[in-house]
Amino acid sequence: MFSMHKSIVAGLLCFALSIPLAGIAFATTGLDGEPCVTLGFHAAAGRSARDGRTQGVEVVAHLQDGRTLTGVFPYDWIYENPARDNPFYRANAFQDGKPFAVQLPKKRLEKKAISPVIAYVLEHTDASGRLHANSCAPPTAPPATTLHERINARKLVRHLRNMTHQPLYITSEFVSKGDGPVKVCLLALNIGTQKIDRLELRFDFTLNSGVVVATPYEWLAALEPTTAERDQWQDIIVSMAFADRKACVPITEDPRLRANVDAISTIDITIVGIHAAI
Repeated sequence: MFSMHKSIVAGLLCFALSIPLAGIAFATTGLDGEPCVTLGFHAAAGRSARDGRTQGVEVVAHLQDGRTLTGVFPYDWIYENPARDNPFYRANAFQDGKPFAVQLPKKRLEKKAISPVIAYVLEHTDASGRLHANSCAPPTAPPATTLHERINARKLVRHLRNMTHQPLYITSEFVSKGDGPVKVCLLALNIGTQKIDRLELRFDFTLNSGVVVATPYEWLAALEPTTAERDQWQDIIVSMAFADRKACVPITEDPRLRANVDAISTIDITIVGIHAAI
């Protein structure tokens, strides 16, 4: 078993399981003597059942010289309990550190019939599904200093607070396209018993100097109480994010912050009041 690693780039989740490996050597791919390779495990597009019971898996090998090799397992991985075991399924893809095992083929595969990357993975996986390889030292990168760099590195601190008595399941995300304008958004799920019409929010941006820039926001949320079980809440939040059912305020386009976006140290998002339906 090994652990899943993912990254969030400007609020967009990248579903990848990155395992650094050393010593990949296939004469047919020019990898002989390659000092280090990083493998990423991804859900293969168009190869997965909606219920998560059958899962296509693609492996991407990133070489130090910038080359990339890919391979798709020629068989699906099978999960009797996708919500518990499939690391690519729904909310599981958002969980850092979730372990998973490589699924081996039920019959022997001819090496020449599969990609060298898949052949390497299978040759270095034991009967329990554990992948055995020497890890590369992680690359050293300059410290994240700009707003975009700290968002990508998940180094920008966010605090979420609910100052009301209304039970809410809340989370936040950054929204951006490339190096374009950045927004920060709140998503909320009503886990109480009473419908909520509006939420009164406050977004506080604290700069390195200690100055706080506050942005009040009234969100016409129209949140109906959910009847979903707790283990379904994250899936619902994800669907709300894709449906754009969230409260967002600008960061880079806010004239008060525009010249100081790289100096933002902390973002506090507070629910200060609610207006329930009568």
